[in-house]
Amino acid sequence: MATWEELNFRERELQEQEDRIMAETQQVESVTEYYRNFSQQEQRFFYDLSEKFYHTESELTSFLNQKMGELDFKTKRILSDLDQASEELQGNRRQIIYDLEELGYDRQKLAFEESEGR
Repeated sequence: MATWEELNFRERELQEQEDRIMAETQQVESVTEYYRNFSQQEQRFFYDLSEKFYHTESELTSFLNQKMGELDFKTKRILSDLDQASEELQGNRRQIIYDLEELGYDRQKLAFEESEGR
């Protein structure tokens, strides 16, 4: 049977883990937003450059279109990885919330057992 001290320690531990996960989630979201903005600017740059040479330099335009396709592929892969990391963090946070709820039940059980023992 767990003691109050053990339950309090476990609760602090879980709350610290939840705080860390929330901070990491916020970082991932910030990086994702920054990368999306950067990627849009990058795509816009290549598109504008391609448009300037569309009628005069078909080889350059073809090269730029190829690079835009490569960038799009890499961007989607990176954003997918960031989304996966965010989902993983959300799953970890849900588990911690579940563990905190279980801890609440353990507290109720301990309080009930102590009141019954008196």
